[in-house]
Amino acid sequence: MKNTQVCLISPKPPPMGGIGRWTTIILANSLAATRCNISHINSSPIWRKSHDFKILSRLFDGLISMCCQIIGLFALIIDNKAHVIHLTSTAELSLVRDVVILVLSKCMRRSLVYHIRVGSLPELRQKRSAQWSLIMFIIRNSRRTIVLDRITYNTIRDECKIAAVVIVPNCHDMPLADVQPIDNFSSGPSVLYLGWVLPSKGTTDLISAWMSIERKENWKLIVAGPGDPDYMSSLMSRSDDSVEFTGGVEHTRAMKLLRAASIFTLPSHSEGFPNSVVEAMCFGKPIVASRVGAIPEMLLNGRCGLLVDHNSPESIKLALTRLMGNDFERTHLGHLAKLRAVRSYGVSTIMGRYSKIWTQCRIR
Repeated sequence: MKNTQVCLISPKPPPMGGIGRWTTIILANSLAATRCNISHINSSPIWRKSHDFKILSRLFDGLISMCCQIIGLFALIIDNKAHVIHLTSTAELSLVRDVVILVLSKCMRRSLVYHIRVGSLPELRQKRSAQWSLIMFIIRNSRRTIVLDRITYNTIRDECKIAAVVIVPNCHDMPLADVQPIDNFSSGPSVLYLGWVLPSKGTTDLISAWMSIERKENWKLIVAGPGDPDYMSSLMSRSDDSVEFTGGVEHTRAMKLLRAASIFTLPSHSEGFPNSVVEAMCFGKPIVASRVGAIPEMLLNGRCGLLVDHNSPESIKLALTRLMGNDFERTHLGHLAKLRAVRSYGVSTIMGRYSKIWTQCRIR
């Protein structure tokens, strides 16, 4: 049998985000996909800034982006380069595009693999919103659905016992030896936040927690990532000299910051399977992260890092204070986290699982 032609629809940097980083890894390691050839359609925002959440901006850009994606997909199908469509989704407004692509896949007799990359499905199910109904409609009509964590898997199976759902975590392809020390960087201990600077990522909670720590000694908090300028300014006004805001950074520099950090933190209110946590684990960093999405599974329910309640500055403060004052625990948790990442999230292992799914889903 000839190779399975896979059309991957997902965002690709710029800007650099969790799903964009995942896309970069998948495309860079596409040769590891046994008997599969991958074509890619970029679903990143075309004109609007990624932190622009104005509804009109999102609707307009989403409409133009959807049209471009549909045209690109139709061309690949006509050219026989899309036996399987692998569609990544963050739900919300992209669900309109998801339904259109589902209909197109049915009309053109192509298999749809629906990759859900949000951690909020249990909450959506409780609300029984239109968004939840659309998600379940797509899941029921997809050849296979990929989720990132056990909670999301159970939520879908509780709703639909016959849903073809599998758990596949994100992966890493980090050549750690290639990450050199960062130039002009303080050698003192630091806590690093790496990601979008948004309220939903818990950065307001993080700043509140940090400013309430009385004895920081020579510790610094580094907040690395892009965000709305007005929101960033409000955080800066509540901070002191122990907090450094870098703004957006390229992935190479982000990894240098991560290598230099003493502790990594991600106090998000909602997550899927955050790549930044996997990368911190690869570097053997002790982690303080919210008990949301796949994070508890990644950290083995607290055995590889400290879990905190989301939207809780006090919980973040206690965890950071604990690690900042305990060298042995930082080293121990970092070692366990690195072992977990190496054994469970290597790119060759995960690409093998994707290849198997794509091959099984191909309509012959």
